[in-house]
Amino acid sequence: MSPFLLGEKAKRNRRRLFAAIGLLVLLSVSLVGIKAVILKMLPFDNKSEFQVVLNMPEGSTLEQTNRVLTDMGQVLAKVPEVVNYQLYAGTPAPIDFNGLVRQYFMRTMPYQGMIQVNLEGKDQRSRQSHQIARAVRPALAAIAARFHAHLQVVEIPPGPPAMAPIVAEIYGPSYAVQKKIALDVEHLFSHTRNIVDVNTTVENPKAQRKLLVIDRTRAATLG
Repeated sequence: MSPFLLGEKAKRNRRRLFAAIGLLVLLSVSLVGIKAVILKMLPFDNKSEFQVVLNMPEGSTLEQTNRVLTDMGQVLAKVPEVVNYQLYAGTPAPIDFNGLVRQYFMRTMPYQGMIQVNLEGKDQRSRQSHQIARAVRPALAAIAARFHAHLQVVEIPPGPPAMAPIVAEIYGPSYAVQKKIALDVEHLFSHTRNIVDVNTTVENPKAQRKLLVIDRTRAATLG
């Protein structure tokens, strides 16, 4: 430390030291600007599982949902890192902390389905779970698109779980106004780069069905 504290050149040496430190700080910050270093709150975790969440058009039968899940399962079966998978149509997969926050226990409608995908241990594969999930998503999304369904490939987050990476809550004076704004926001998200798996809680009016009540006594009389 003596060159910076003692002698006639100490003051000049301190200035050079501070200038060098400032230059290094500027260089380190510039790495973010040129995207040489990507800032992220939490790194991707390398888990041994992920889930596929399927939302068929409202009104779809349990058999239709199961058929789409089966087609997706055939894609997953070809992934070398996948050990096994389980289909759940009209019932939720076993609930973990992430599923508890996302309220997967409420997924009991016939048009709702899930796939629990189990991977090899992290020491038995070269790809991380995030890379595997990203790799299988295009093929799964293509199947969902054929049936006009919404798909989500859900990984267990490294930190506290949330409903989704991006959530827009719509408030308004009436349901009609809320619905219109929600559909506009959905359209905006769907046409935004790097945003995928957009879905809403807006009910589909086309899914409403009429319930026929049969008068069995009269039907028996008429043969």
